[in-house]
Amino acid sequence: PVITWARRFDGSYSHEGRLSSYKRPLLLFHDMNRLRAVLERSGAQLLYAGKAHPNNTAAKDEISRVVWHLGELKGAGINTAFVPNYNMETCRHLTAGSDIWLNTPRVPLEASGTSGMCAAMNGVPQAGTMDGWWVEGFNGRNGWMVGSEFSDDDTDSGGLYSIIEGFGTENAMSVGAIQTGATFNTHRMVNEYARNLYF
Repeated sequence: PVITWARRFDGSYSHEGRLSSYKRPLLLFHDMNRLRAVLERSGAQLLYAGKAHPNNTAAKDEISRVVWHLGELKGAGINTAFVPNYNMETCRHLTAGSDIWLNTPRVPLEASGTSGMCAAMNGVPQAGTMDGWWVEGFNGRNGWMVGSEFSDDDTDSGGLYSIIEGFGTENAMSVGAIQTGATFNTHRMVNEYARNLYF
């Protein structure tokens, strides 16, 4: 399976100088030994894509750390890749070629999560935290809920490793994801706005 995390990086530094991000691109690397073992057993490939604002030093540092971790895994014989300059065209290809879409923001800071909706329309199930569109979108047949309403890196990363380890062909999950995409789209949203707000 191809496991994908693709977003704009939004890293920032705390007053103590610690790198943090509500999107948590580094969450999957929380326990590198376990991640390496899970990827080796499952034969999964790991794909990251993203870009940072030119003036956001923290976000650029975040990308550097992701690339470093991917390189470490690649050195252990695991297929990994980082796609730079993430944009709508890149997203179109990634959502069509992935098997699991990762969206693990720190609860409750996610506004929506449109890339996950796009992935669903392509039959890609999402592994996401209880935030953004996934709060309404998740139904148990279209992906996996990671963690709870309280974000914890130990718990959430452990949930991701279990999902990857248990992943099979997941045809039913793909069908469920496509059905979800039929509801979470701009056509329905605009019609709903027009019906409820303007008429």
